[in-house]
Amino acid sequence: TPGCPWFDRCGACQWLALGYGRQLQQKDAMLRHALRHHLDHASVEPLVPADPTLGYRHRGDFHAHASPGGLRLGFHEESSHRLVEASGCLLFAPAFRASVERVRHALADTPAAVFLDRLTLASSEGREEATVAHAWTRPGISAQDAAALARCMMAAGLEAALATDGARVLASEGTPYLQFGVPGPQGDLLLSAEIRSFTQAHFPMNRRLVETALDWVRAQNAIGQAELEA
Repeated sequence: TPGCPWFDRCGACQWLALGYGRQLQQKDAMLRHALRHHLDHASVEPLVPADPTLGYRHRGDFHAHASPGGLRLGFHEESSHRLVEASGCLLFAPAFRASVERVRHALADTPAAVFLDRLTLASSEGREEATVAHAWTRPGISAQDAAALARCMMAAGLEAALATDGARVLASEGTPYLQFGVPGPQGDLLLSAEIRSFTQAHFPMNRRLVETALDWVRAQNAIGQAELEA
């Protein structure tokens, strides 16, 4: 039984009805099915289990719907545009969930929020409370309303907020970057990514991914060096 009370309606995740071991089996089968037409004879490495499996996400993309009671923020039901306000999503880290709720309440009473179409919230590694926002606005918003949106989110305790109309930056407060670490050839590297950039949603597994890529590069370099010496 999924622990999420919105699982039967929310279209944001589909796996919580399965135990994690069963999830890995199904994902392995999906991968092999996707490869079978073109790489049927390729060997497939065992899937690396996630750790942790819940409470890891530092990034969320939310739809915004204006209503007579104020702005509603959440996810769409599967194959529909009906909104589910999934407060306390189990995939989000607790501190990040708290940031989402603060922003939700702040925007609900802000007149300029009627121009909000989507909202991306993301936080830095190890600092889930250090949240930055990207507000995707609807056509017709003024520079004043865009600035009001950014100020509203800053008042909710965010580190930075950016409002755009898709192509142009209409308003900006703070420095809209998040930070995370990855292993490098000479030690850990601290990276910065602007809120509109893609980043992996699971920081510990992103580190595992980079470590694996580095191991493969080292192995390939060792093979190449051995061939030169031979």
